[in-house]
Amino acid sequence: MTPNTKLMTALLLLLAGTLLLALTAQQTSAATITVDDDGPADYAKTQYAIDNAIEGDMQWTM
Repeated sequence: MTPNTKLMTALLLLLAGTLLLALTAQQTSAATITVDDDGPADYAKTQYAIDNAIEGDMQWTM
């Protein structure tokens, strides 16, 4: 294997790894969900908050 072939193989593997990482990465940002039927909150009912929550969210019921 020539030095150029080794370099091209290494660059190709690096590019493939970067692409794989970019395609499988998920943006995760947990949110705190507030529930209050009397005033300003994200949801008025607990079930609505549960239905719209994603993994990692925290539910805060007032």
